[in-house]
Amino acid sequence: MRQPGSRPMSERLLPMPKGYGMDDIQRFQAKINYSAGPEGCLPWIGSTSHGRGNFWLKSRNYVAARVAYYFHYRIDPGVLLVCHKCDNPICVNPVHLELGDQSQNMLDAFSRGRATKKGSQSSRAIFVETMIPDIRRRVADGETQVSIAKSFGVSYDAIRDIIRGRTWSHIK
Repeated sequence: MRQPGSRPMSERLLPMPKGYGMDDIQRFQAKINYSAGPEGCLPWIGSTSHGRGNFWLKSRNYVAARVAYYFHYRIDPGVLLVCHKCDNPICVNPVHLELGDQSQNMLDAFSRGRATKKGSQSSRAIFVETMIPDIRRRVADGETQVSIAKSFGVSYDAIRDIIRGRTWSHIK
């Protein structure tokens, strides 16, 4: 789901500019920490926004990883995302970058456990882990989900999702 006021992904993926020069590449390279060596993560030490590097190029602000990919491979990512194989969003090592679409990126995030935080670690959590067995016990004892929901000040849907295992399935 998009953040309120944010632009759709297709509007944020600017085409890379033509006609960049060596001065642009040198300015870009000056904002990289090379201490990890050529195979390690090369963290962006320039300006950042939302945990990602930013780089001004030809009067426009670009995500630093996209610029790194563009400068190294000389391929404009276009509508594709530049994804991090290393799971480090400030890394600009071209060896750690690959092109992919949004669905590929989300599948990768889920497979590596980056997409969601479980239980009370989630910023959207209403309950804590110790409440879940009690909710399930109360339903098993015959109490209605509506009355349980009222006692916690939550919607019926929140209790139903716990009982059906849609949420909090990691808690027995």
